[in-house]
Amino acid sequence: MRSKKRICQQNDEKGKNTNLHSRGIAALAAAFGVVAFWRGSWMLMDKYLFPNNDLLSALVSIVGGIGIILFLNYKFEDLF
Repeated sequence: MRSKKRICQQNDEKGKNTNLHSRGIAALAAAFGVVAFWRGSWMLMDKYLFPNNDLLSALVSIVGGIGIILFLNYKFEDLF
């Protein structure tokens, strides 16, 4: 007959494997969500953000992206 300690250890190991499996699935789902969001955003910018002027569209995107990064960096420094 198995001891209670050994059965508990086996259950803990199974729980760890299940937890890792669930975390892996969650990571894949999050990655898919990020890529899908990026793709949709990119397509909308191509269509609506200066569609006839690629250079201006790219410059506005770069400046806007840098502005958002600087704004978020400033706001997050206040939190920590």
